[in-house]
Amino acid sequence: MSGTEADEVARRRRIGVGRKIKLREEDGSFDIEFWDRYTPSERMMMVWTMIEEEHAARGGDPAELRFRRDVGGLRRRARPSP
Repeated sequence: MSGTEADEVARRRRIGVGRKIKLREEDGSFDIEFWDRYTPSERMMMVWTMIEEEHAARGGDPAELRFRRDVGGLRRRARPSP
């Protein structure tokens, strides 16, 4: 694997882009450019919306997508003082 390919693999791994199959002779640049437009938070919200839509299409109860009762809660990381 050349240095350029290794750099691309590392970049895809860092932003979470992967494929199970190769689509034609496409290099994936469309997908990369699309997802690079969004921050990680925006990407997560887009994915969560897709999860909700898929769950509703299957007739699932929206309450199933909530945290389980045994999850005590989430805490933000403490910010380092300036």
